[in-house]
Amino acid sequence: IIRYGRWKGDNLTIKNLIVTYKFNISIYTGVFFVPKRKGDDYMNRYRALRAKQQKEVNEFPILFAFSKKQLLKELKKRKAAKKDLIGVTRGGYILKKDRDAYVSMMLRHKDEVLKALDDPDCLYDMFRSEMEDHGFFISYNLDDALQDCPVSIKEMSKNPLMQETLKKAEEAHLASCP
Repeated sequence: IIRYGRWKGDNLTIKNLIVTYKFNISIYTGVFFVPKRKGDDYMNRYRALRAKQQKEVNEFPILFAFSKKQLLKELKKRKAAKKDLIGVTRGGYILKKDRDAYVSMMLRHKDEVLKALDDPDCLYDMFRSEMEDHGFFISYNLDDALQDCPVSIKEMSKNPLMQETLKKAEEAHLASCP
């Protein structure tokens, strides 16, 4: 499972949970946090990439409906029939004609994130971001904190750079906790 994306709005953060062929959405509350390093203004590269990708997803013509009434209203607005839709998230649909563009966008996003994680600073940012987003300082549960990372815990355990960077991020995160 590849999970990513951020959109900050009125005390609500929406995180896209992207699976290769099946797409889910989950909503949780959170705070968008951009850390500073060594006194310099510093934009978390991982969050910046996710924000850029989320903007692109937000601009994609996804229809949301959580009841039959809403679905019919959206279909009427788009002059489409139910047979023209493909479900991509819980309550989210796209038109069949947009399927290739949607899948292409999701795969490109996956590739962009994985390529960005070749940079140790971005990898560190990812670990810190996920720890902050999942209240790691409360639970001390790395599995929970890392569940939304774009690489699996199994992949992390096989990669010495990831293990080392995770340890640094964990130590820094715990040192910054009250």
